[in-house]
Order: sequence, then structure tokens, then C-alpha cells
Amino acid sequence: AGLVVAKRLRELGLGIAATRGTCDYLQRFGITVDQVVGKVSEGHGINAVKLIESGEIAFVVNTPQGRGGRTDGEAIRKAANTHRVSSVTTVEAALAAVHGMAEMVGHEVMVRPLQSYRS
Repeated sequence: AGLVVAKRLRELGLGIAATRGTCDYLQRFGITVDQVVGKVSEGHGINAVKLIESGEIAFVVNTPQGRGGRTDGEAIRKAANTHRVSSVTTVEAALAAVHGMAEMVGHEVMVRPLQSYRS
């Protein structure tokens, strides 16, 4: 399912930044990664938190695995929240988000009060 998310992001013309392991996995299936980032816990070089803080990331898919992944995931989610970047932590939520993004392409976003749906 993660491959479907990555493919959909690419189809929408969006870039992908990923850690080395995720990059290698995606590339095995023909999905290119624009930027390889280090793990936050490694403490050096470019990582997801730095990209979020610099405004280079507009949407975060973070599905942490293992102890280090949980620590990194917490820092990534905190940075995303602080900088008002949408983030999801499950593949199912990522699928729903990219489906919604695809539906919005070419459509104007309208904001309506909830009460208008009942009338």
C-alpha cells in the first residue's frame, strides 16, 4: 500500500524525500526519490525535521518502525505540527489523503459551514 501512496504522489507531480532505506525500497519498484535524508536520530546532515522547518515539505507520511523510528517520528510529527504541515502516521491515512488530493486537482476549494449541509 505504501507503494500506491508513492506512485500517486508522483502522478500528482509531487516530490518525495525519504530516508536511505525507504529510498532503496521505492527505487526497486521504479519510484524515484528527489532527496535522500538522514534519520533525525543520527543528528547530522539534512533530515525530515530540517526540511519541514525550512518550508520544503508540504505533506508528511511517517510510519515509524522500531525504537529509533519512534523517536524520529515524534520529532517529525512535532515539527510538522509546529509548522502547520499536514502529516499522517498510517499507510491507510496516507492513501485517503492522496486520494483526496487527486480529487481536488482542477477543482476550486469551497468552505461552507456545516449547517449548510442540513438545509
